[in-house]
Amino acid sequence: MIKVKKLMIVDDSLLDIHLVERTLEINDFGGQIVIADTISDAVSEMAKWLTNGQPLPDLILLDMFYPKETAMDFLNYFEGIDEHLQKTVKIAVISATKPLFDQDEMLKRPGVVRILDKPFSYNQISDLI
Repeated sequence: MIKVKKLMIVDDSLLDIHLVERTLEINDFGGQIVIADTISDAVSEMAKWLTNGQPLPDLILLDMFYPKETAMDFLNYFEGIDEHLQKTVKIAVISATKPLFDQDEMLKRPGVVRILDKPFSYNQISDLI
């Protein structure tokens, strides 16, 4: 379990975002929640935090596929930030299509600690926070 104070949800599915928010509510999550509905928005938020010296999220829930981008685009950006900062962020990749990418390779990427299947359950999210 990760002690989460700041959580970023990177997903374009309102249903999945609602499920995560509901799970956080049930678990009395009192931390900050940041929602990005595109990879570009997530990268912009991260860049802003880095520029302003603000803390990065403790946990990022990262959807794998988008119409024009993939989680790999975000992870490529993430690999370019300071290695010390990378170690402070845990990333759970969420995907409905795991057979379309190499899970073992994904888990070797900096920060990636878990791959979750969609649809995911309250328990899977609760275990992360």
